[in-house]
Amino acid sequence: MTRHTDYYQKWTENDTIELYRVIRHLPSGFALSTWKEDKNRRNDLVDIYLHGFIKREFNHFYHIGSKREFRGSIIELLILKPGYTA
Repeated sequence: MTRHTDYYQKWTENDTIELYRVIRHLPSGFALSTWKEDKNRRNDLVDIYLHGFIKREFNHFYHIGSKREFRGSIIELLILKPGYTA
């Protein structure tokens, strides 16, 4: 077993869809941190599977990345179940 996991390469779109389906039906509240978009791509699955949930956006900049194209601005999301916010 290695010291860390490369979830970026091993986590599939189907894994994401299944996670979104499961949390939609949780009887409890939750907070999910995920990404929304960067200059090259957009996470459309959030809008498809988590519509109606509270989405808070946070912009930040990745200064470190294995390649220059992996560095830059990104919009992260904090997704909350309605009725469970403070």
